[in-house]
Amino acid sequence: MLIENIIGIELYAPEKRIDWNIRLTEEHGIRQLGIPGGHVNLVCAERKSPDEPANVSVSATAPVNVRITCGIRSSALHITPGKALTAEI
Repeated sequence: MLIENIIGIELYAPEKRIDWNIRLTEEHGIRQLGIPGGHVNLVCAERKSPDEPANVSVSATAPVNVRITCGIRSSALHITPGKALTAEI
């Protein structure tokens, strides 16, 4: 419940997909979240207000698709193993 309702991360393991609805303003996320074939790290930096864009960092040890929503903005990212990706959403 904490991961889905508070942090906003939903894992769809069979599709190798994660949906992340960012609502919090403090730094938050999850490290070492188990996915098929490995794990993923998802971290959102602190921001001053919910209206500011979110700066996120995502890395994984297995391929995974991450759909990030922050307010009215959204982005779909394909994460390849061993490559950290940062984005402003």
